Amino acid sequence: MTPGEVAAVLRVEAQTVVKWFGENHLPGFQIGPKRSWRTFKSELRKYLQVNRNGWGVTSE
Repeated sequence: MTPGEVAAVLRVEAQTVVKWFGENHLPGFQIGPKRSWRTFKSELRKYLQVNRNGWGVTSE
């Protein structure tokens, strides 16, 4: 997933997602000569599930 795709899911700006990737708040990796950020959908889903209370999401 690109930062834009993650941003749409989390309802934040893509630049915020890039910042979170760089600060290791979200699982991501850089690829290519421009060092573009990416993440796997499964990794993002797992991370959000484990950290859901930190994101203000309840189990209800």
